[in-house]
Amino acid sequence: MTQKTAKEKAMEETKRKKAITIPEGNCYSHNYLVTYSEITSKGRLKPSMVVNYFQNLAVLHSDNAGYTLKWLRERHWGWILTGWHIRFGDLPGEGTNVTAETWTSPYRRSQADRDFVLKGEDGEVYAYASSRWFLMDTTKRRPVKLDKEFFAAYTFENGRSVAEENYKFEFPDDAPEIAVFSIPVMRRDTDTNRHANNAVYIDWAMDGVPDEIYDSHDLTELTVLYKKECRLGDQVRGRLYEHGDEVLCILTNDNDPETEFGRVLMRWE
Repeated sequence: MTQKTAKEKAMEETKRKKAITIPEGNCYSHNYLVTYSEITSKGRLKPSMVVNYFQNLAVLHSDNAGYTLKWLRERHWGWILTGWHIRFGDLPGEGTNVTAETWTSPYRRSQADRDFVLKGEDGEVYAYASSRWFLMDTTKRRPVKLDKEFFAAYTFENGRSVAEENYKFEFPDDAPEIAVFSIPVMRRDTDTNRHANNAVYIDWAMDGVPDEIYDSHDLTELTVLYKKECRLGDQVRGRLYEHGDEVLCILTNDNDPETEFGRVLMRWE
């Protein structure tokens, strides 16, 4: 992988030091057992499964608050995820009991920030994440303005997992392209909204990473920006670019290159 300058490394180290420690306070939690089908060839929990744990936990938390998927569908409402920022430690192997925790920050109009942590029985932190969501009217295709009464059941106000995250990142325009792939959106990739599930974007990006990077490095950080939903039958083109220890995957519509589905920025160390 290409080397970064001393200045770039110093800036990254400063940014990483700003990350807060995991808040210890009220949260909603659920226990999971890591199964064989959830691990990679390296014997560790798949990063996309971490995202699935976190997504499932968000749904369980919403159910617990009284806002089930059925309740939301009846009102033609839905939570739309627009971004992740996840940091990974040494992910657990098969047979490990883990606890996922989540909490939310005060809402802003139709926007809400939700944070997560995945821990072991001894308190070891395997992964932590910040995410951003919007409540949408799925018929009118516009945001639903949140109110205090609706959101009160969600909020814990414990602080953010990833400090000052704005879900934007910079990547050199002249970074070399290292891989290209094209893949159709299959029925198995879709969720209840008939869109490609959020975790699938991560699987696509990771599958596109060349073996020489994947086999000799560990994924330590992941930022995902969702720009446009992709649906059953869409053909997705992924282009991967490398800069230092980072790999950027840009996902577009293979039949309409101007339509960008999302971006996945991965740090491999």
